[in-house]
Amino acid sequence: MSTREKPACQQVPPWLKDRLGKHALGPLTGQDAVALSAFAHVVALWGRSDSNGRRLAVLAGRAIVLAMQPETRGLAKTSIPCILVWSHEAQLWGAMFDGVDDAQTDRVLRELADEDERAMIAGLQAKGFRFVDAQAEGATHARVLEPCCPEGGKRSMGGAP
Repeated sequence: MSTREKPACQQVPPWLKDRLGKHALGPLTGQDAVALSAFAHVVALWGRSDSNGRRLAVLAGRAIVLAMQPETRGLAKTSIPCILVWSHEAQLWGAMFDGVDDAQTDRVLRELADEDERAMIAGLQAKGFRFVDAQAEGATHARVLEPCCPEGGKRSMGGAP
């Protein structure tokens, strides 16, 4: 992207109005408008990513589109060629919705979240933080972060003593 090129989310609304008419974005609620904006960035990510990035962009794009009202989701599909090229519209939309069900998406997202959580916890533990099983102590959260330093003194979340 050149330094003068607008971000993807700023390119989509005028592009859609030009192709579909000045009232094309009228049905968008606040949530739909934000989702369409986020979807534009996911499309840009998909277009610039390796295979793993594309897989994750497909999951994110699906989740974002499903957050839109059913009657406005077509605007997301129509916006794809604004960011990429015409042939990518069918390719990306198909990857997001053809033969994919919500249970499969939920399973993959849970697995990714679990991997990220394990990596985050390991990184914090390596810095001297420890986790306590708070459910055993009657708390509502499964894990509680207790910042401490090896000497037993408290330290801030930023790591300074």
